[in-house]
Amino acid sequence: MKDITLSAIKKSFGGFEVLQNVSLDLIRGEKLGLIGRNGSGKTTIFRLITGAEEPDAGAISVAKGATIGYIEQIPDYADGTEVIEVLKQSCRHIYDLRDELRILEHCISGTEDKSSQTKLISKYEKLLMRFEHLEGYDIDVKLGKVCTGLKITDQMLHRDYNSLSGGEKTRVMLSQIFLNHPDILLLDEPTNHLDIESIEWLEEFISQYKGSAIIVAHDRYFLDATVSKVVELENGRTKTYKGNYSKYIELREEEIQRQFSAFKNQQKKIEAMEEAIKRFRDWGTRTDNPAMFKKAMNMERRLERIKRVDKPTDAKKMGLDLSSVQRSGKDVIKLNEISKSYDDLALLDSIDLFVYYQEHICILGKNGTGKTTIFKIIGGEIQPDNGEVKLGSRLNVGYLEQEVHFENENESVLDAYRRMFPMQEDRARTSLARFLFFGNDVFKRLGYLSGGEKVRFQLCVLMKKNPNLLLLDEPTNHLDIDSMEMLEEVLLDYKGTILFISHDRYFINKIAHKVIELEHHKLHVYLGNYDFYRNKKLSRSQENIKKRINKEKPISQQDHTSRRKSANKEKSRLRRLQEIENEVDEIELKTAQTEKDIDAYGRDYQKLLELYEQKKLLQDKLDELLKEWADLDALQQAK
Repeated sequence: MKDITLSAIKKSFGGFEVLQNVSLDLIRGEKLGLIGRNGSGKTTIFRLITGAEEPDAGAISVAKGATIGYIEQIPDYADGTEVIEVLKQSCRHIYDLRDELRILEHCISGTEDKSSQTKLISKYEKLLMRFEHLEGYDIDVKLGKVCTGLKITDQMLHRDYNSLSGGEKTRVMLSQIFLNHPDILLLDEPTNHLDIESIEWLEEFISQYKGSAIIVAHDRYFLDATVSKVVELENGRTKTYKGNYSKYIELREEEIQRQFSAFKNQQKKIEAMEEAIKRFRDWGTRTDNPAMFKKAMNMERRLERIKRVDKPTDAKKMGLDLSSVQRSGKDVIKLNEISKSYDDLALLDSIDLFVYYQEHICILGKNGTGKTTIFKIIGGEIQPDNGEVKLGSRLNVGYLEQEVHFENENESVLDAYRRMFPMQEDRARTSLARFLFFGNDVFKRLGYLSGGEKVRFQLCVLMKKNPNLLLLDEPTNHLDIDSMEMLEEVLLDYKGTILFISHDRYFINKIAHKVIELEHHKLHVYLGNYDFYRNKKLSRSQENIKKRINKEKPISQQDHTSRRKSANKEKSRLRRLQEIENEVDEIELKTAQTEKDIDAYGRDYQKLLELYEQKKLLQDKLDELLKEWADLDALQQAK
């Protein structure tokens, strides 16, 4: 059964056709990824589905009675409204029903008249059936799980909603939608403002969600983990691909190769026909033979009837260039015994950080742990409470902040760029065009730029400064996937040093040589990319499991028969635990070899896709073994 159907949708704004021919089907229970460049019309599709916009042509069908969960804009609430009250509004009917049941319970116990009591009990039973159908007994548990997953703490629950940041409000609105449990989820960049732990929780939530979902996201790991179908929106038209994001990339590449091959073959055929037409005309002229002219005319008509195959073209991408930078000294950054607190909140406790020339380092950590504080200390924006900061010689620092602020938001893109880098207008427009500011885009006011446009402008300024040390705070935020891939290519060829913060696991995996995790006010170093970091974290968990397994447990007093049965079960469990240990060791060896192969194949895209798929299968198997291990351990603990 289909929850949503869009057929041949067209939509224009101000004479500009945003959607030319959009069709898609969302099957009940399906998770669909909607992919497209910024400004391609993805949000317009969401607004059409919810009825906020009407199509100019085409048909939209939503399953009768289906409820839709979508955050179009962050709503306002009265001052003093606590976050807990905002969350409860999504399931207010359940809480009201619970209150009504409690009132009825009080009335029933306080009524002696049997007739009145019978009526009250009848009403109570009807309301109770409805309450149970809505899973009312679990509502507080669900609220707790969602809040835990999206990092809405007890303290945050009792804060004034209007005092929250934009990111915090977004998390609250996501929680509200999930608690309401609609039939269809429309999620627009749901991973923005979430740390990796929350993103992984969200992946698990969506995977288990029984309803349908259309997901707009630029997080490629997230799409791989959640969707089973991808709809690509390009030039106002849609194409549908079965599978997750990695499968979509594979199928699209095959499609482009087929199209390019068909284009080349057709061009050869067209050239041959045009050459034949020319020969027939030449022969007809030389021999004064009308038959030759007739053949030429017939062939021309055949040529006109040929349906031309379009040549595959690349979408416009940012023209980043950091290939030539001045070399810095070997020692780039040294932080010694750095501590920093805000009021009673300790963020950094005597941390050491050493960054060397040409290292690519990612700093990981939960939101609010102090990652950006480290950047601001390095940049000299704030001073540490204790410790020493040393920056190396010949450093030219480029800092891309997560939250972009402009001194004069009324200034145009062009004027701001020329103020920072005095030059002729045509040269400035050429530079800005490399970052996708074309035509009248350069006259946009800085305060009216979208999130993606702000990042592109900041990158444009950054590239012009030609830094040899990049401090990048969430550089992929608001960028579409094409722009992310362009940024990745540039950073891989970059000759300077990179220190960056990101929650984009795909980006981290591709760029980082080293991962440093900020946890419990301390830094923990992992000498590899994101997959290496994740495997090491899992290995530590495995070691903890081993310690628990091998720990001696007191034996309770039992009779001889029970003791023997228990001993046999114990042997069986221990034997299986040993088997799991051996299997885990084998998988780790295979994973290590796969990682070596990934490094060896470099830019062989097809082979890399196969290797990453192989690595994912190994990781899935490892997760299964760890779960079985934990279950067996739980049985032992319960003895």
